[in-house]
Amino acid sequence: MCTVTIVGLPGEGPGAFRFACNRDELRTRRPARPPVAGRFGPRSGLHPVDADAGGTWVGANDAGLVLSLLNLNLPEPPPQEGPLASRGAIIPALLHHESVADAIVDAVEIDPAGQKPFRLVLADRRERALLRGDGRRIELVERSEHVGPFMVTSSGLGDHLVEAPRRQLFERMLLDPALDPESLPAAQDAFH
Repeated sequence: MCTVTIVGLPGEGPGAFRFACNRDELRTRRPARPPVAGRFGPRSGLHPVDADAGGTWVGANDAGLVLSLLNLNLPEPPPQEGPLASRGAIIPALLHHESVADAIVDAVEIDPAGQKPFRLVLADRRERALLRGDGRRIELVERSEHVGPFMVTSSGLGDHLVEAPRRQLFERMLLDPALDPESLPAAQDAFH
């Protein structure tokens, strides 16, 4: 199961956040290669590399933009014709941007029929956003300032099967009103 969470870091200054991501590992997938640093237009960035396809599922740049891609596992995926581009190329194509706002402009122009369905999480010090590409269109699902912990999850078993139990666990562990905001990173670690 892939899961992305974002929590604020109140003691670290305005807009500071912690972005955590774990990846659904197939038994047939080779281990990822270590993160590589590179230039993405005017920006420096960092991302791990999928050893099988060469793409990535998470990346960050020196402007503070962080991106993560999750599969979108629909109960009935749309029919797709011809060869599909690797979703792992999406993040490197967006790492040259300075902000969520700038990256969204390019992300909504991705050919939705050109790859398998996906969700894209974007975050910077000002805001976070979630885009959804279902094979027919790419749409902005959510865009907001960092207010409270955030979570997106997926699973090859079917997103519709794992979303509710995973969200309940997330709410119990990270949205408890009695939770001290300073302990959010530890709670996030425990959740992942």
